[in-house]
Amino acid sequence: MKQAFAVIGLIVAVHVAQSADQDVVVYSATPGGIAAAVSAAKGGMDVTLVEPTHRIGGLTTSGLSYSDFRSFEALTGFFREFADRVRRHYFETYGPDSRQVKDCWRGTLGEPEVNRRVFAAMLEEQGVKVARGRSLARLEFSDWRRGRRRIQAAVLRSSKGKELRVEAGAFIDASYEGDLMAMAGENFHVGRESRSQYGEPMAGDKQGRGDGQVQGYNFRFIMTQVESNKLMAPRPEGYRREDFAGVLRHFESGRLKKVFSPQRDGIFRAHLPMMP
Repeated sequence: MKQAFAVIGLIVAVHVAQSADQDVVVYSATPGGIAAAVSAAKGGMDVTLVEPTHRIGGLTTSGLSYSDFRSFEALTGFFREFADRVRRHYFETYGPDSRQVKDCWRGTLGEPEVNRRVFAAMLEEQGVKVARGRSLARLEFSDWRRGRRRIQAAVLRSSKGKELRVEAGAFIDASYEGDLMAMAGENFHVGRESRSQYGEPMAGDKQGRGDGQVQGYNFRFIMTQVESNKLMAPRPEGYRREDFAGVLRHFESGRLKKVFSPQRDGIFRAHLPMMP
């Protein structure tokens, strides 16, 4: 049975060649998006999960494999099932007494590719349709009724410009950026909220004030200490040694001591604990 969610937004009339009809459309295959899609499918819904890139899993499959949590007793629901499956992979692949089983930290610290495979299996088992490489182009809305309207359809565009129109009873924005929510005309704030806005004790800066700052971005990549698994990095096109030679003076001054370090004395910050 279809479910309608009221969302304020802008009316856009469009015509595209292809069309599909779903109960639920989830935008962005982040861990939260995958959890929403799997949960809706378990509830008997026809679900399409839309991912603008070609890789599902967000940060959890792209380098940030260590998940923040306070205690194992607090792990429930989708995340608990996910972690149990990751642990089972290492258990079955390397054996119950293996170092890999110990290092996966009950499945909460898996390799990005292992995490991706587990996510993919969970989606496939529930019959969730995954549309990769499609970004949100525009939204269509129903007519106003009692001061409200809902999203009627989303138009998705591939990297080659091909468009797909998807109608759904419910749309879930699971993206890190909140693109669908913003396109729907919902109010949003860029930056940190103040401590007083929602009563969150850890919100805002040290004085609890809000600001317009956003979280820093960086590259995360996987390295190894296993000699047989090492490869020499290819020389990038356009590489110029003189562009990076300035870092040597930081080694001379003692500010930097290593290339990789779990502390702040390295060029690259090694994230501990080590992955399996």
